[in-house]
Amino acid sequence: MEAELALDALSDVDYQAALGIINQLAECRTREELSHIFKTSLLPLMGCSGAFYARLEGEDNTPKLLDSIDPSIPCRCWWEDFYKVATQSHLLDNSVAVEKPPVLATETFCCIGKACSKCSVYQNNAFNHEYRNCAIAVLFDSPSPTIALYFHRFTPQTQLYSERDIELLQLLRATLLQTVNAIIYREECHNLQQVLNCLPEHGEALAVVSHDGNLVYK
Repeated sequence: MEAELALDALSDVDYQAALGIINQLAECRTREELSHIFKTSLLPLMGCSGAFYARLEGEDNTPKLLDSIDPSIPCRCWWEDFYKVATQSHLLDNSVAVEKPPVLATETFCCIGKACSKCSVYQNNAFNHEYRNCAIAVLFDSPSPTIALYFHRFTPQTQLYSERDIELLQLLRATLLQTVNAIIYREECHNLQQVLNCLPEHGEALAVVSHDGNLVYK
């Protein structure tokens, strides 16, 4: 048992890799840069097939997809079905953390078993036979989640994330979510400025205030 725990623990190499990712995220400013970090560093370290992130909206925290990173999905219609299943609200109830709402949740499910009727790509794809199971890990910002970051791993059999995987995600969680939030904030500010630039000149003062009372633009 001790040998198994040792094999599942974070190694010095894992800590160094995580530190390298944190340093990269500190310089990350755009979705393209974030996607590059995921594809070249984080997804290989986690052994994941891909990732995506969503904004949580409404009282039910309904996920609204913002972007996907190297989804490894054979066709658009399969991806839409997969996204619906992967973002089911019951994930919020399967937390490995003490906090409520959870800061990290995991789940496994069987992927869509039938061939896609809208295209021919899916019918001969390995997902239909060998890789029908998917393990999902989700990071939430806390205590009032507004963003969810999903990692997914296709496997031949039902397989949860290991303790090593969970420790890595806990280690990277704060920096990852801060980076995603910062990117979204920059994009929204840029879009707002473009809208204001198109407005006719006005003599009265103009200010934009967020729902929590913070001044966004003056």
